[in-house]
Amino acid sequence: MEETGPAETEMDDAYQLLDHEEPPGPDRAERSEADRIEEATDVLQRKYAALNFDAEETEASRLHWGDVWEQNGWSFKEHERHVVLWRWIAIVVVGFNTGVVAFFINAGIFYIGGLRDHMVGMIVAKGEGWAGLLFLSLAAFSVGAAGIATSLVVGVAPLAAGSGIPEIRSWLNGTRIPTSLSLRVLAAKVVGVLFSVVAGLPVGKEGPMIHSGAICGAGVSQGGFGPHIRWDPQCSEAFQNNQEKKEFVAVGAAVGVSVAFKAPIGGVLFALEEGCSHINDSISFKCFVGAVVGSITTKWLTVLTFHEDEAGPLNIGSTGLAEFGAFGTHVHDYDPGVMTVSAAELPFLIALGAIGGILGHLFIRLNMVLAKWRLLSVNTKPKKAAEVLVITFGISIWVFLIGLVPYLVNPDQACKTLPASRDLSGFGWAYGASCVAVQDGEYDGGCKSLFQTFYCTGETGGTGTWNQWGTLSLGLGEKALVLLYHSSQNLSYAALLLIALLYFLSACVTYGIAVPSGTFIPCMVMGALWGRAFGQALQATPYFSYIHPGVYALAGSAAMITGVVRVTISIAVVLLESTEAFTSVIPLFVAVIAAKLVGDYLDAASLFDAHLALKKVPLLHSDPPGAEVALLPASAVAARPVSVIKKRSTLTELHDTLTLKTHSMFPVVEEDGSYVGMIPRRYLTFLMSKHQEVFEKVGVAGIMEEHTVLAHIRYVQDFPTYPKIGDIDLPSDAAELVIDLSPYLTPAIALHRTVTLQ
Repeated sequence: MEETGPAETEMDDAYQLLDHEEPPGPDRAERSEADRIEEATDVLQRKYAALNFDAEETEASRLHWGDVWEQNGWSFKEHERHVVLWRWIAIVVVGFNTGVVAFFINAGIFYIGGLRDHMVGMIVAKGEGWAGLLFLSLAAFSVGAAGIATSLVVGVAPLAAGSGIPEIRSWLNGTRIPTSLSLRVLAAKVVGVLFSVVAGLPVGKEGPMIHSGAICGAGVSQGGFGPHIRWDPQCSEAFQNNQEKKEFVAVGAAVGVSVAFKAPIGGVLFALEEGCSHINDSISFKCFVGAVVGSITTKWLTVLTFHEDEAGPLNIGSTGLAEFGAFGTHVHDYDPGVMTVSAAELPFLIALGAIGGILGHLFIRLNMVLAKWRLLSVNTKPKKAAEVLVITFGISIWVFLIGLVPYLVNPDQACKTLPASRDLSGFGWAYGASCVAVQDGEYDGGCKSLFQTFYCTGETGGTGTWNQWGTLSLGLGEKALVLLYHSSQNLSYAALLLIALLYFLSACVTYGIAVPSGTFIPCMVMGALWGRAFGQALQATPYFSYIHPGVYALAGSAAMITGVVRVTISIAVVLLESTEAFTSVIPLFVAVIAAKLVGDYLDAASLFDAHLALKKVPLLHSDPPGAEVALLPASAVAARPVSVIKKRSTLTELHDTLTLKTHSMFPVVEEDGSYVGMIPRRYLTFLMSKHQEVFEKVGVAGIMEEHTVLAHIRYVQDFPTYPKIGDIDLPSDAAELVIDLSPYLTPAIALHRTVTLQ
């Protein structure tokens, strides 16, 4: 778990510096917008630090573990078996904890969102004359929920805003963003995203679930949440390093995807594709085990709470935060057998993917314009909170008015007959119960919440009718996706395209505001809306009457996510697992490939990459830099003169060097300048804080070995909370206190210049 206390204060201070009406410097009018953005992002950049994922093979570590083995009577192999056992126990706990968090989010949304649906139903039942009250009630509910979400971000944890995926990706690739893995961020993220979703904002809970899983992984592996909430299993010390923490964060991220989309395989692939630059077979298997445990936990808790009467308390099939219904083998009425794809459809699927790539690029460009404006103009806590409330109210207006459009255009055609029971084979367990029709057009159980009547009453309607416009607008999110994917009724082209446009603009404005929010579900909804229209238009032709437009809605979702986030393999597998659309592999893969190629051609940066670049978060991409950079020798970019630490240094010398230099790692040299090893900055500050124990006065006998071991034990136990150089008070005799760093440095390895890779 990330450190709490001073580190959190530092990161909050960085945001406080941004929370000024005018950044420091020359007059606002005399600076260009680029200069002002550069100045604002420099504040945050100074708080980032490099992570060292290399094992610390120090003499102090060797002495410490030798004592541990001797005290327990273990051999090296016995110790390793003990550590492996605890590691697998920790992985199972990560999966279980993340599954519990996912269930809490899902249950909260189900119950609080149910209050909104109940309120809507009661007011609608009063008749058209109460439409004004319906709007005010919806708007008040949405603004109130959004207010709770934004208060948790601006008042508790600024890093809880957004999905958290960029921050986790940065951490896994070697850049530490302070407090991004703290308990405070987890609490604000989990509760905040719950209220963001029920507020009706175009956000998803899946991205924040990935961040939450990563925090659970960090906390479990490190033995607790900061210095105040700790548990210390016998072998927890073996995990007190960034190398182990990195693996558990990756496991937590994979579990987050798994429980969000009921997609264990997709979760592992997402960790491989989006999160990590260090994956190997061992980490992959750990991610898979954690993902399976998380899926089972979420499913079991969901069954016990919502579905016990139908499935029994021991049903442990796959259920996640997102329920999109199941395609299975009954994809549509036209061919109840296995779905086939004609070669003639390939050009249309490629076009569908290309549209996703273009729209994804446009989404990123528009969102980045807003992000830069926010950085300069929405730069105080009151402004951030006010922005959230204004955007929420604006979205509430169009969501309500859209439901009234069919009455204004053609009242006689405003209400549509509900689908027959045979059209519901794919709806599955969505929203509380199976979609079972008592008789055609009349429903019991969970399907009631899928179809909004929205004033479809009286002579023009009745029990068996529904308002397509109102259902798509009020149910935007997973409910709308269930209909877009599985309904065999044709939906209004005007409704699909107009709502797609409004939702695109709303999602673009919403991403980046001060609430916890994910971008996967909004992208899926956008893609499904125009993908459904695309599929219906194709189905209307005599050559493609056999297709089901829901498959094109699913392909549109995949294309839109790929265009915005630029993930490919993992998102295709996630959608296949979450919808059981295994017979629609080709449409998904073709759309994803086309969207990726077109999006990368327009701009290789994903939405996450663009925001990381704006915040100046260092990120080492998988692709090497261009030839002009690749041909540069290391000396061309190396700092001169090199900042080094002498193997025998005084406390004053160390303090002066670390005060002037901000490097995370320092080379250690002998008096003659010969290189002997490396030592992390955090180890130096830790040793300096213990100067009474590990430093000696000049001319006094050397420090005892026990002190060296004791210092290393405390260093491991304090991970990852170490003192800052500004927190260390120097004694009056600091210039006379000296330390031999030999036991604490990772020694250099001498290689002959002709050595081969073998």
